[in-house]
Amino acid sequence: MSRTSSVVGALRTAHLLVEGEDGRARRAEGSAVELAVAAARLGLRVLFLCGVTEDVDADVRSPLTAEGLDLAALHVPSGNPAAAVREGGEWEDPLRMAARRDALVCTLDLPNAIVTAALREAGRGDTLRAVCVPSAVSTDPRILADCDVLVCELAAAAALVGGDEPGVTSRGFARRLGAYGPRKVVVIDRRGGASVYFDGERLAPVDLGAPPEGGDRGATYVTVFAAALVDALVHGDRSIHALGRAIAAASLPPDPSDPDFPGLPAGEALEGTLDPVEDGA
Repeated sequence: MSRTSSVVGALRTAHLLVEGEDGRARRAEGSAVELAVAAARLGLRVLFLCGVTEDVDADVRSPLTAEGLDLAALHVPSGNPAAAVREGGEWEDPLRMAARRDALVCTLDLPNAIVTAALREAGRGDTLRAVCVPSAVSTDPRILADCDVLVCELAAAAALVGGDEPGVTSRGFARRLGAYGPRKVVVIDRRGGASVYFDGERLAPVDLGAPPEGGDRGATYVTVFAAALVDALVHGDRSIHALGRAIAAASLPPDPSDPDFPGLPAGEALEGTLDPVEDGA
């Protein structure tokens, strides 16, 4: 049976310097966009609740719906964001719909009131709640209290716990972040190999292999990793299997022929990572 996921995050638009052959002048961008598209290419049925500050026209919407996304564009409130999630608020009913999926993944690029409401609403059932932080953000780490899985880039982990401190490694950041509530924490070092997995009791190194030429795997690596990890977990994979699949998916090269989501691997390549990963467990 096909599994379902929701992604809650911001959608930004970029104006193309040269119009495409189809006449489009804008395209969707952002970590939440990449998460939603990667999840759909992995086979999940995705509801994308995207926070926007401008209208989403056909230029932006069409490539997303062509990927199979169920898209709901909601305005990011400029005043009191808490009002948007209360009874009668624009986000109230969509967040309830999002919470009925097998998994819910949030990025931290929306107001805390919206992210907290999404995670708490999903916590009323059996939904797997995940947070993906592919680059540093300034926010209260207590927002993680209601999530089950955290995938976080190393610099973002340092920012969440109050700044990079001498002598604190990815292992220390993983433990600190786990203390806020997530049951599983993955801290990814985009520039090296010091990535770790923490499940509340044990810390284990995660071997991502050598970084690419230039030394930085990039934020897209983290978003694809998170999408694949969530996909594997909702399909019942053990953590070690799920991590193996996430590494395989995130390590794929981007599809150079994709004009809409140029940083993402092709769907056929991502589907190839769904084969079982043998680890003897």
